[in-house]
Amino acid sequence: MKKILLFSLTVSILFFGCGSPKKQMESGNYDRAIAKAVEKLRKDRSDTKNIEILDQSYRIALEQDNERIRFLKMEGKPDNWDEIYLVYKKMNDRQTMVRTVLPLQTGTKTVNYPYVDYMEEMIIASRSD
Repeated sequence: MKKILLFSLTVSILFFGCGSPKKQMESGNYDRAIAKAVEKLRKDRSDTKNIEILDQSYRIALEQDNERIRFLKMEGKPDNWDEIYLVYKKMNDRQTMVRTVLPLQTGTKTVNYPYVDYMEEMIIASRSD
């Protein structure tokens, strides 16, 4: 059993660890694209290609998450609060990771995002289930 678990974990790491930030973004894996772009930008903050990938992926992921939360709240089912909490947690974790490389400069454009405090929404969601 331990061998199977270890093998599965190894395969997962290899599978999800592969691919450039651009390929991850093009595949719709925006959080993975963000993580890979941040990793590369920690080494080279002037990498315009990864700055653009980070910016585009971050904006799309944020939009999708906000849309999902809006839908779940409108749906009004009590079971949705667990998922709402998890989406807010993901947004908070993503923001924390991205802030480690901000602000970024590419040409005349500065990439920086306003800080959003998700804690109150996370507390509301955790108490609502």
